[in-house]
Amino acid sequence: MHKSVVKRQPHLKRKELTMDLHIESTLEQAAIEDGIARYKKDFEAKQAAGLLTSAHTGIFAEAFTTAEALISILIKSPQKDGPPQQWREDLRRCDSASVTYIGLQALFHAAITKESIQGLYKRIATDIYWTAKVKPQVVEDEYKVGAQVYAVIMQTGLFEEYTSVNRTLSITFTDEVIQKLEVIKEFEAFMSPYWRPMVTQPNSISEGSYLDPKLSKQLKAVNTFSKTQKALLGPLMKPETPFVQACDAIQAVPLKINQWILPIIEECYNRNISIGSVPTNVLPAGVTPSKRLLRSQLKSQQAAFLVDLDEAKKYSSYERVYLPTTMDFRGRVYAKPYLNHQRADYVKALWLFSEGKDMSHEGAVDWLKIHIANTGDFDKVSKAPFYARLKWVNDNFVRIYETVQEPFKDLWWTAADCPFSFLSACRELARFVDVGAAYVCHLPIAIDGSCSGLQHYSAMLRDEEGGKSVNLLPSDKPQDVYRDVAEIVNQLVIDDKDDPIAQEWLSHKIDRKVTKRATMTLCYGSKKFGWTDQLMEDFMSKYKAQVDTGQLDKHPFESPGKASSYMANKLDIALRMTVEKALEGMEWLQSVAGLLAKENKPVIWNTPLGFPVVNEYFTAIEKRLDITINKRRVRTKLMLGFTDQLKASKQRTTIAPNFVHAYDASHLMLVVLESKALGIDNFLLIHDSFGCLPSDMEEFSKIVKEQFIDLYKHNDPFMVIYMYAMSVLSNKSKTKLTPPPEKGTLNLNEVMKSHYAFA
Repeated sequence: MHKSVVKRQPHLKRKELTMDLHIESTLEQAAIEDGIARYKKDFEAKQAAGLLTSAHTGIFAEAFTTAEALISILIKSPQKDGPPQQWREDLRRCDSASVTYIGLQALFHAAITKESIQGLYKRIATDIYWTAKVKPQVVEDEYKVGAQVYAVIMQTGLFEEYTSVNRTLSITFTDEVIQKLEVIKEFEAFMSPYWRPMVTQPNSISEGSYLDPKLSKQLKAVNTFSKTQKALLGPLMKPETPFVQACDAIQAVPLKINQWILPIIEECYNRNISIGSVPTNVLPAGVTPSKRLLRSQLKSQQAAFLVDLDEAKKYSSYERVYLPTTMDFRGRVYAKPYLNHQRADYVKALWLFSEGKDMSHEGAVDWLKIHIANTGDFDKVSKAPFYARLKWVNDNFVRIYETVQEPFKDLWWTAADCPFSFLSACRELARFVDVGAAYVCHLPIAIDGSCSGLQHYSAMLRDEEGGKSVNLLPSDKPQDVYRDVAEIVNQLVIDDKDDPIAQEWLSHKIDRKVTKRATMTLCYGSKKFGWTDQLMEDFMSKYKAQVDTGQLDKHPFESPGKASSYMANKLDIALRMTVEKALEGMEWLQSVAGLLAKENKPVIWNTPLGFPVVNEYFTAIEKRLDITINKRRVRTKLMLGFTDQLKASKQRTTIAPNFVHAYDASHLMLVVLESKALGIDNFLLIHDSFGCLPSDMEEFSKIVKEQFIDLYKHNDPFMVIYMYAMSVLSNKSKTKLTPPPEKGTLNLNEVMKSHYAFA
């Protein structure tokens, strides 16, 4: 295994380091204080509106089971004597969970707002009768329903009555509950820091990265709820453990804010040039519900954008900025600060390497030009051979150069696929032309996997057909699996030409935009239902927004839901025709997870770097409610905890995506360790996107391919799962366990010859 060690800033003088440590200490204290202030502001705003805060919600969930048991007795208890009581019959029209939720919600609201009990009876009864879909025969029945439910909820001991100054009988929380709320509130406020970048090199992730113990203790190196995984990770969280070394190397890369692109991003907002995730600064007029919702959404987007700008400005004065990292339970690496390179294009474009290299190295200029073509993707040039991408940049160089001098004179660049990353890269090319090979470039340029999930499954299973479709084999031009799927879907829809929905889709144009997301998410467990939702989000909701803002006269699909479902069915057929072997592997994994779940056993495996992954989802204790609150229908799911039984369906649906994510995370870590060993210290990574300086890319791209090959040459992921299952299943279940899918004929060594495997 690699023995690379992350060294601490040898280039800094002692005085500089002392100053940076002082600044970092101040910033970390501010992160804690800002988090507390933000939490308390949100808490107070919710209380002022009579809404339950997260602190209230926890107590609500704890009390629900007891309250429901009491309500159940009220509903089911027979009348002892006297004439029939209609209010009892009315109450029985609702289930105990719905009545409990309505009652608890009303009393919590009343305790927060100091509502009178008289009004409270009415509120409870109204919501129950609306939920039951009946009307009270007499006013007294409505009063009795409200009073009876109120009396039962009061038995939980959470509330007490008091007489207000105007002699109105009201309720409040008991002293015990108020004290508990304060404890929870203080804890949650302290546990909600404003996670920010660092200006000194982080400590090891095994030590919590940040310098202040109050922050480092809160930052978990691995985000997991699994007690099994926590126990396995405990003894491994040491700086010398390979996966810890990799994360430490990633967060040790010094970065800085791109001060050239930052004011351009701000100017776009000021000029109301809405590009990608940069929101418009104008709110739409109108009083319709959709316009009000759109205004609310835009306000939220504007606020988030302005926070990003403010944070970027603060950190633009530092020469070295670091992004502490964490891992998810699959080993995937994420930057912890909210301001980070793994977000939208305008945030990603803000980052430069603090340490640059001149452009005299082999291939540096060509790799920069390829990056320009990729981020621009005009005329889909990123899908063209490298020579065509270089030609596009050369042919458009004059325009590129002039745009860098005056970005707002010609806004053609705003139509780029990643406009701000594109413009930043154009600026580096212009500076190179001005200065020459001695120009020191600080820009991260990236190569991406070609449908990463399918690449990994194809390599694991040695699937030659699938591997070819995702560029694991050499070819004169890049293969495009999304386009291949689109061609099949087109033919399937043409065959349905008499169907009105088919006609709508044919008018829309079925291209790789329609098929890309479904193909990408196939390996992550997405199926027809998920693809329907994706299509609603990617196309139908956008068209609706355009209709709402007047950009379109009418929605191009008469029934967006039916059109999305129709296309999802066609995608399912086309994908099964295109990537059959990957689906076979995924279905085998699902069958193994199902067998293990029947015996209440999780799926556990170690990645090649020794990271223990635990696929473990327990059955939730929850109440699904369909009720009416304040005359509005509310469908909600109340989580009350978890049982100790695994949820078989969840075990089956999650194993394939978690499995492949664990291996793409391993690939990334292996690339990091090998790069460090070979002297490449600057990299910026996003799962299957590998970024470095242009001068390092010639060697770095080889490392990316070499480590991908080695990952599967020396490891058999499917056999690891098979051997684990054989070791823990009962003899009866072992007879139902089939061997892993047979491997195909893909020669992994061919990946080294493929220009477009990672491009």
